[in-house]
Amino acid sequence: MIVLCRTDATPAQRDRILAAVRGLGVEPHVREQDGRFVVEIASGADAARCDLERLAGVERVFAGEPGAHLVTWDDRTTATKVKVGDVVFGGPSTVVIAGPCAVEGLDVLLEIARAVKAAGACVLRGGAFKPRTSPYAFRGVGKEGLEFLVAAREETGLPFVT
Repeated sequence: MIVLCRTDATPAQRDRILAAVRGLGVEPHVREQDGRFVVEIASGADAARCDLERLAGVERVFAGEPGAHLVTWDDRTTATKVKVGDVVFGGPSTVVIAGPCAVEGLDVLLEIARAVKAAGACVLRGGAFKPRTSPYAFRGVGKEGLEFLVAAREETGLPFVT
């Protein structure tokens, strides 16, 4: 839920809005957007929405994606970066991930890992556990596949995802 405050909301009104949100048992995420005070709440019932809309200083309360502030540029100035081994996603380089859909054997995986590295990919992918439509069927070799991926990493230096 997102609480959009009026542009002329006073500091006291903002404090009451935040207290009301915290009274719902949730911690608000607060930001300013286009000169407005915006409060994002991870969850909320319709009754709470109505109560919040009645507060002085509130312009509108509407449903919104929880956590949306985490993926917008509203609150941050730098890109999100994630490391897998020494490979950084979100940096200036394009990261290529390649490998088999399902890990089925060590020899085949090592051959693929070598080809993946020679082709310039940065990360090896391979499904050690590959669920199918039926919960009782999967492709891949399970836990043993993780050992195969570790062996491929040791030989090629490629980090892996599964």
